[in-house]
Amino acid sequence: MAVKVFEVAETKEYTLKADTENPTVWTIGRIGHRLWSALQDKHSRMEVSGIGGEAEGVVRFDVNGRNDDFVRFGVKGWSNLKDKNGNDVSFSTVSTSTSVGNVQGVSDRLLEMIRPFIAELAGEVERFNAVSGDEAKN
Repeated sequence: MAVKVFEVAETKEYTLKADTENPTVWTIGRIGHRLWSALQDKHSRMEVSGIGGEAEGVVRFDVNGRNDDFVRFGVKGWSNLKDKNGNDVSFSTVSTSTSVGNVQGVSDRLLEMIRPFIAELAGEVERFNAVSGDEAKN
């Protein structure tokens, strides 16, 4: 079978595992290649230092910042998200400065509102932006 390419505009719907009664439906989308690469580089570092002829290496991963950025740029919308008073929370984006230019993404304010769900949503964004096991075999 031939290689399958990503359609950058492609999205999918997702509901949180624990959200079973009248769930919020999240729209998960692709993150463009340049931004994806910049985010991966921004949140992981390898440092090597040498003292007295000995080399020592350290690898650092900024997991929480990475998760925030994956959700910021990978969540493309939602429906049925309510605030504490039962009112709909509208989806909106703001222009966010990145190393690849200004990109539309979820605001810090909205990220704070969905803070308890960031890790699960970031994991889903990452899965949607990766090659699946079946695709990797080809």
